[in-house]
Amino acid sequence: LESPAILQQFLTHHHLSPQQFATISGMPLTEVRGLLDGNLDITIMRAHHLAAVFETSPELWLRHYSTAP
Repeated sequence: LESPAILQQFLTHHHLSPQQFATISGMPLTEVRGLLDGNLDITIMRAHHLAAVFETSPELWLRHYSTAP
């Protein structure tokens, strides 16, 4: 899966909008949208935000976003 697609899948599976995710995670909405649009790279901090909300490992996010074309 392409990186933005996996994030969208997780949002959909957890019934979260980008706005709700931003509020829960503490990430700015512009960053969430940037990740969804493929305009932002993953950082360790962003990976930790994603992992905390979705109960995954930061490595999952780093791996998916680092292999994006």
